[in-house]
Amino acid sequence: MFATMIKDTNQKVFNFSISANQGTAGGKPEHGGTGGPPPKGGNKSKTKGDDPKERLLDELFAQLETKLSETGFCREGYTEIDTYESSSRLHILGTCNEAATPEDIRQFANNYGY
Repeated sequence: MFATMIKDTNQKVFNFSISANQGTAGGKPEHGGTGGPPPKGGNKSKTKGDDPKERLLDELFAQLETKLSETGFCREGYTEIDTYESSSRLHILGTCNEAATPEDIRQFANNYGY
C-alpha cells in the first residue's frame, strides 16, 4: 500500500507498507512484536540477512525505493519518520525532502486517510 498526503504547507508525506508475512515459512512471521527497530548486538553472531525481520525491513525499503521511483513522489529523496509493524504489515512513514509543486498537487490525491 502506498498512501500520499500533501499538507497545506506543501509538505509531502507518505505511508508505505508491505505484508509482514512475505518470505516467511508457513506465511507467518517468525517473531511477533509491536514494532520498532530490531534489538541491537547481543552475543549472537548472526550475519546480515539471517534474521527474518531484518530481511523484511530490507524488502520494505527496497520496495519503497521502487515505488518512489515509479511514481516520482519524492524526487529529491525522503526522511524516514517512523517504521513500525502492525498485526500483518510492515509500515514506513516518511516525508519528502522537497516541497510539493503545483503539478504534484494535481497528480497526487490526498489518500492518506485523514
